[in-house]
Amino acid sequence: MQQPRIIFVSGLSGAGKSTAAHALEDLQYWCIDNLPSALVPKLLALAVAAGGQIDRLAVVCDARDSTLGEVLPPLLDDVRRQRWLVDLLFLEAADDVLARRFERTGRRHPLAGAGRDIEQALASERQLLQSVRDRATQIIDTSAMTPHQLRQAVVRRSDGSSEPWLELALLGFGFPQGIPPEVDIVIDLRCLPDPTLEPALAGCTGMDPQVRQHVFRGEAPQRLVERAVELLAFLFPLFQREGKSYLTVGLGCSDGVHRSVACAAEVQARLRPLGIESRLHIPSG
Repeated sequence: MQQPRIIFVSGLSGAGKSTAAHALEDLQYWCIDNLPSALVPKLLALAVAAGGQIDRLAVVCDARDSTLGEVLPPLLDDVRRQRWLVDLLFLEAADDVLARRFERTGRRHPLAGAGRDIEQALASERQLLQSVRDRATQIIDTSAMTPHQLRQAVVRRSDGSSEPWLELALLGFGFPQGIPPEVDIVIDLRCLPDPTLEPALAGCTGMDPQVRQHVFRGEAPQRLVERAVELLAFLFPLFQREGKSYLTVGLGCSDGVHRSVACAAEVQARLRPLGIESRLHIPSG
């Protein structure tokens, strides 16, 4: 019989706890939403009495349980002493992102009201849940995530693998349009030969061989890509160990179509032999 496992899902309101719970249901976890932390011992006792039929539990708990910050941290230690594998998944996002989500859905923050606006409610919630966050085994910032991406992250982190998961995205962009908000690291490629100055290449993209040949002529472009690969190979395990879910590297040039795309594809190809897989995001035009 495998060791039973329980995942506590907590975090800020609007950060995606319901999405995470649905992902865990797909992994055959028995999910209980908004369970008061004081009832967790009774839940575990019932699971044990089921004789191994319930060995995967997920409990969603949040700031609606006013005692959560005090009760949950010591409760985690007690559950582990009962020989359960325990994870605490904490979801968070930037305040402006959370405020927009509440505005879009028309829902009210559970701590709003009684003279509190959304900013005050979020500040109070962060303070209330700080001790919970401090004990988290996994923290996911959902600010730049779609619900689908969050589901993927939860599945990858909760499938029993001991290896922390980090998805690397290589994003080509043009500086005149501004740096995309989801970008964590920016690499400026405007110092490389510009294919748009060649009329025969203006209608091509960085995926075309003739553009790649133009961009990578000479020693400097090759060394730039090598340094970028070295940097990402160094940073990747550090971010992975920190628990970051997504790392987005923006490779920018003047139009986001030629040099940025060619270099993103080259970096992706050179990272793969190092065991680092990445997703390539290129402009549609």
